[in-house]
Amino acid sequence: MTGFGKTTCEVRNKKITVEIKSLNSKQLDLFSRLPNVYKEKDLELRNVVAQKLERGKIEFSIYSESLGGESTSQMNFPIIESYYKQITEMSQRLGIEPPSDWFSLLLRLPESMKVEIQELDDEEWSVIRKAFDEATETDDKERIKHLFGFSNACWEEDILDTFLEAFSLNAENLKQPLDKKEKFLKKCFGESLIELKYDEETCCIKTKDIDIRAIRMD
Repeated sequence: MTGFGKTTCEVRNKKITVEIKSLNSKQLDLFSRLPNVYKEKDLELRNVVAQKLERGKIEFSIYSESLGGESTSQMNFPIIESYYKQITEMSQRLGIEPPSDWFSLLLRLPESMKVEIQELDDEEWSVIRKAFDEATETDDKERIKHLFGFSNACWEEDILDTFLEAFSLNAENLKQPLDKKEKFLKKCFGESLIELKYDEETCCIKTKDIDIRAIRMD
């Protein structure tokens, strides 16, 4: 795995976990895992991932965990009562013993439980969408650190942001002039930058602490 982003948030008495995993690939291949209530937002999230990450084998998931409160599943008492009366009457007519475990039997019968249909409101989705954007951003940073071979210890957040600005995975940005790239890299690495070679396909960097890196961008 070359990229991973994970965020959590709480909304409407639920804990929401967003995860994004990505592997290097020249093509964009998306796979999603969403609870039914968020299925209508699948296309929106796919567009976010496509615009930000652009390519790779990418899986994004949203998990919802109840933090308490009322359950969306409720017993359907009129239906259960009707089943009970019918089974009791059948037992008397046929002369057979009634079931010993009424609850187990009645709760397994069709429509004995009713599930409230959940609707997604704008406030809830706004919180989840913010968490999704944060997870996507984290995945993007992890991919670029992996791409250039740097460990987490090599970076402070402000330096990493500058580096990402210099070496975006966006194809158009990669075609910017070398002097603009070099300006950003010098800001990233300061006096430790020894050598920089760049063309449209390959970037080679040598610093005091890091060997030459050759990364193909096609």
